[in-house]
Amino acid sequence: MDPSEKLEAEMSMLPLDHEAMSLLRRLRPKEALECLQQVGVQGISANVSSYIKIKVKQKLGEPDSEDEKPQKMPTPVPARAPPPMQPPSAPPPAPAAQAPSAPIQEPEDDSEDSDDEDFDLLPEDAEPLLDSGFNEPEPSEKQEEALSKWKQEAAEALESGDARTALDRYTEAIQGGGASALMLAKRGELLLKQKRPLAAIKDCSAALALNEDMGKAYRIRGIANRKLGRYADAKKDLVLAQKLDFDEGISAIEKFVTEKVRLAEKKESKKRLRLPGQIDRCWKYLASERAYFEQFVAEPFEQFLGRIQRQGEWGDDVEIEALSEIYDCRVEIYASYSDSLMRTFHEACDAKWPQPIRLQYEGHAHYNSLAPKSGLMPISKRFPGEIEDAAIRRSRSRNAVSESISAYLRWVCKEDHFEAGLRREGAGEADAKLTEQEVVDESVRLSRLEFMHKSEEEMDKTLANSRAEWEKSERKRMDEEVVDAILQQSVLEEEQKQLMIAMKESKDDVIHNKPEFAALYGMVANGAVVPSASSSSGNEQDLRDSREFQYPESVYGVMSMGFPLEKCIQAYHLVGDNPEGILQYCCQTIGR
Repeated sequence: MDPSEKLEAEMSMLPLDHEAMSLLRRLRPKEALECLQQVGVQGISANVSSYIKIKVKQKLGEPDSEDEKPQKMPTPVPARAPPPMQPPSAPPPAPAAQAPSAPIQEPEDDSEDSDDEDFDLLPEDAEPLLDSGFNEPEPSEKQEEALSKWKQEAAEALESGDARTALDRYTEAIQGGGASALMLAKRGELLLKQKRPLAAIKDCSAALALNEDMGKAYRIRGIANRKLGRYADAKKDLVLAQKLDFDEGISAIEKFVTEKVRLAEKKESKKRLRLPGQIDRCWKYLASERAYFEQFVAEPFEQFLGRIQRQGEWGDDVEIEALSEIYDCRVEIYASYSDSLMRTFHEACDAKWPQPIRLQYEGHAHYNSLAPKSGLMPISKRFPGEIEDAAIRRSRSRNAVSESISAYLRWVCKEDHFEAGLRREGAGEADAKLTEQEVVDESVRLSRLEFMHKSEEEMDKTLANSRAEWEKSERKRMDEEVVDAILQQSVLEEEQKQLMIAMKESKDDVIHNKPEFAALYGMVANGAVVPSASSSSGNEQDLRDSREFQYPESVYGVMSMGFPLEKCIQAYHLVGDNPEGILQYCCQTIGR
């Protein structure tokens, strides 16, 4: 067995912390194994890590007092040291005399943030990853015998220190249907000892897929991630492992990766803050637009500006309004866990950016960013800081123009008051203050109007275009309504005409074919003779006019639905001029 592999196996069996294991790896494998053998010979069971540290440092030639990592002392500044003793006649050296007066730039206090190099990192696996096999829920007797044999041979190989044979037997058992969570975790542990972290991670992930509450699999995968420098993943796995199955020997590794993650996050935070002026642009814009934003700040404005420049300060609606103006886009605020829109900032912008920034106000103290399903899109393709700097320059140029106009108007007012003289005591000063305030208010109004990209002329033009568009749409709507009314009236008149023709034809048919029925119901005069078909048309017209009798419209209306005129007339004499009653009677007497 390779001495380095044997060393790793021996260290895994002892409760050693991370520093002790690192020191052992700095020795030759044989020397490190001798130190571990001394632990067993002397029967040391407590403070094993401290004993190993002392022994290894003695071999390395380091002082024994460094059992624990000493705190870094601040580097002494030469300028603050007392000057060396000099003869009375000799003048003091120039550097010593001038050093105290020179400004000293104190370095950042990184005494607790040293990111030492990790000497325990391993390269990625050069060998191919192993197959995770399968797990037979109900193996046969033959499979059980084979699995038991492989497991026994693997255990014997581990006892004798033959890691290669043990790995082969574990692999045979896993591929033969014994890929249980425990078996995969054991093979992953063995692969990690053979410096194959990727293969160990794969086996542990397969084990956790079978049993998500297996602390050993989390622990091995966390150590493997730590060996690959994946400190965030290692921290997550080790925290879960300690919750499920606490192991005192893992506490040092967990502390180490936690510190690595903290340093990485701090370094990333410093990297973001090192972007030129990123943290200053919001408050600089607020300071430039003080005339507008000061009315929305409860505290003194200078105090407000000083507060928001500090790290860790929270923003509110004033800062959101400033950012919406800087980027010239709407910002929509939604209620907590709801689609209810609470407020919209910079709503009157030109909508150069169609997608607004959407935030969710949660817990009366926090804003969440809402991302669409299609994904977030950048507001601009320009480099960071260009949009912000351009907005600040525009604001300052507007302020400069406003101040110039105000100064000129104040000078004109003073000249007018000087020429006219003081009308009464204090009147000139009061008028000057009033005029100055009016000038400032007007300048602020014009400045805001210019910023919103809406001049008076553009506003009038926009309103005129909007009114013309409305009048055009209104005329079109009225024309469509007139055409619809004409069509409806035409259809109604045509229906009435067809109804009258049908009623007239039905009545004529009754008079010609059933004269006795027509005489009975008064459709013709009593004693009148119905002319034959050979009679002249003039006589026929005279007779029709003489015996003409009109029933109410309800009778003819029901008749137009397809009912016989006789039925309709009978119903009329029974129920009177009631269209519903006539219709009901006709329906009830169908087929009689």
